[in-house]
Amino acid sequence: MLVGDGENDCRSDSTERLSLALTCLPSLLPFRHLLLALVVILIWGANFVAIKFALHDLPAAVTLHDPNFCSSPIPAVFFLPRPRVPLRQLLAYGFTMFGIQFGFLFLGMKLGVSAGLASLALQLQVFVTLLLSAMILKERISGSKSAER
Repeated sequence: MLVGDGENDCRSDSTERLSLALTCLPSLLPFRHLLLALVVILIWGANFVAIKFALHDLPAAVTLHDPNFCSSPIPAVFFLPRPRVPLRQLLAYGFTMFGIQFGFLFLGMKLGVSAGLASLALQLQVFVTLLLSAMILKERISGSKSAER
């Protein structure tokens, strides 16, 4: 159910239409926040186009080992606490989430996958992670649990 600011009647049942949601959007989201969201979308989308151009001239292995790409997480060491997990587990996570994931992403884009499809495939990681955590770790997935993290 959408609730507006009183100017628009944005109350609806579960069968509301997309046009009603779009009509109510300005009352639910400040214009500045909408612009910031659009900037993030633009930067994220342009990222995959830039990768596609880089892979046109460079091999995937060189792009993956680019100093800028590998050194970008270093400042986080100074601002974020180290997770309370064994170092071996942390390194395994980093290798799979960085090395394997982006290695296959760059290889796929080098072999002809479009930037849009690569972006979509990368976003499927969220759902795959949820499914794997439910199957392997036997975690129960709920809306309130996902909102906590």
